[in-house]
This record gives sequence, C-alpha cells and structure tokens, in this order.
Amino acid sequence: MTVPYQLIAGQSVTVQVGPTDAADGTDVGLVMVGSLGPRVYQSTFIRGIATFVIPGEHTLQTGTLAFVAAAEAARGEAGLILRTGARFQMPGIVVAWAQF
Repeated sequence: MTVPYQLIAGQSVTVQVGPTDAADGTDVGLVMVGSLGPRVYQSTFIRGIATFVIPGEHTLQTGTLAFVAAAEAARGEAGLILRTGARFQMPGIVVAWAQF
C-alpha cells in the first residue's frame, strides 16, 4: 500500500494498493479511520493496482489516519499524519504552506 507520510489537513490524498497478481476487476475495500471515525471506500484492481482518491472533505481533522485494505485473503495497512496548514487565496493565485 502506498500512502504519503504526511499531508496538510483538507487536501485530497491518493492511496494505491498493490502491486499484486489479483485478477483485473477483483474488488478491494479500504477503511480509513481518523479522529472523526471510520470511512469505507471500494475499488477494483486494474493491472495489479487499486487506486483510491480520498477527497479533501474527508481529511479536514488534523491527527493520524489509519488505512486498512482487504481483497480476498490479502490485507495491508498504512498510516498518514494530517498536519495543520494555512491557505490564502488571492485573485488568480493560490498560496499554501504547512507547519511541520
């Protein structure tokens, strides 16, 4: 499972599960557990990789996220730290920074 180590709260994140020899179309579930409880996502393997895009609306609370993926008899786990950050928007310009 591939997940960034840390992220600014409120940003979307891509989680990849694999590579594996699972057949194309094999279902894979992903549970994300954070400060606000669990969320469940569903995808399928294509060429041995399943991709999940977690929207920024699901990463608003700072803290730690735990991910658990399951497909048939296989399991994977990963973690991610959500940090505070600030975002300012000016006409035509977006400036962002994070406090690490």
